Amino acid sequence: MKSTPKIFTLLLGFGVMFGGTAMAASCVDNVNPNWLPPRANIVNPSTADRQAIMDLIHSYNWALDDKNAAAFAQLFTSDAQYEACSGGGALQLIRTTVTPELQEYIADILSDLGSRQARHFESNTLLHQNKDGSVNGKTTLLVTLQWPDREVPELDYTAVMQETFVKDDDGLWRFSKLTLITDTPGVQARAR
Repeated sequence: MKSTPKIFTLLLGFGVMFGGTAMAASCVDNVNPNWLPPRANIVNPSTADRQAIMDLIHSYNWALDDKNAAAFAQLFTSDAQYEACSGGGALQLIRTTVTPELQEYIADILSDLGSRQARHFESNTLLHQNKDGSVNGKTTLLVTLQWPDREVPELDYTAVMQETFVKDDDGLWRFSKLTLITDTPGVQARAR
C-alpha cells in the first residue's frame, strides 16, 4: 500500500499534467539566496563540529544509496522539518515534521527504485554557525541512477539542500530542518 504523501505526490503530478500548475502546492522554503549571510559575515563552526556535520551530510547520502530508510530517519531530530520540492521549488512533494512519516515516505521511494542503484554526490557545502549554536548549511547535490542492464549511470537530478543542524542531548549533530529543492521541472518520486 502506498503512503499518503506518496499518493498525494502522484495525484499532484496528474493534476499538474492535466490541469496546469494552479492546483499544485509550491515549496514553502524556496531557495533563499539569503539563507547564509554574506561571505564576510560567515561564522564557521569549530573544525570538529564542521567535520561532524559533513559526516552527517555524507551519512544522509549513504543511507539513501544503501536504501536504508531507518538509518535515514535517525539523522533527524524527532521534530525535524523535512520538505522536498521539484521544479526549482514550484511543486511541493512532501512537507512533514513527523519522523515516522518521513521514514515511510523515503522507504516507499527507495522500494520503488527496485534493482536500480542511486548514487548521491554532494558538493559546495557552506556552513554558518548561528548565535543560538545551530548551524545553517547549503549544499548542492547531484544524483545518478544505475540501471542493472545499462553500462553507464544516468543523471537523475540536481538539487540544492538548505539545512539547519542542531546538537541533540548526546552531543550528536542532526538535521532539524532540511529542504531539498530539485532543479528538474517535473513531479517525480525519485531517489530523494
